[in-house]
Amino acid sequence: MKLLLIIGMMCQLSVPTNNTTKDMGTNRIEFNWTKDECAETYYIRYKKLGTFTWYRTTVKNIPFTLTLPTHGAYVYQVASSNSKGISEWSDYNTIVLP
Repeated sequence: MKLLLIIGMMCQLSVPTNNTTKDMGTNRIEFNWTKDECAETYYIRYKKLGTFTWYRTTVKNIPFTLTLPTHGAYVYQVASSNSKGISEWSDYNTIVLP
């Protein structure tokens, strides 16, 4: 008797690339990046420039719109996630709200 063993292809998470933002007015920013086929969710972490506290939000669908608390400059990063773990974080990007 032969036993056939089928091993599923491993899906390797990648760091989100082509990160872009679009000012939607009133502190609202639309985030977008290249979709990772292995990702189930994404994370955006951000902080106001010059502060130490990072905030993190979970994203299911992109593009994603986030309302930031106040005007000023923010730094953000994006990561891919699935049931196996989380990717590395993207490079730092800056948003400046008028």
